Amino acid sequence: MSLKAYARTHNLSVSALYTANSALKRRALSTEPTAPAPKLVPVRRAPAAVMVRVLLPNGVVVELPASIDPECARSLLAGASTLT
Repeated sequence: MSLKAYARTHNLSVSALYTANSALKRRALSTEPTAPAPKLVPVRRAPAAVMVRVLLPNGVVVELPASIDPECARSLLAGASTLT
């Protein structure tokens, strides 16, 4: 598919598409070194936390981890209860 046909199909500006295509070609032909690939690190999935869902009278739903400090939970729920 030509760039012009692609631009028409996707409702894009033909001139902008040609400009971007030219810039990508220049970058590909450039002798400048590219940034090194990011290093990958191992990731471990944490066990799912138990969540508590609270439906307040104003209709706001608050989800908190069951392990939350009670004073922090009180403060968050008090603030959420003032929302409209």
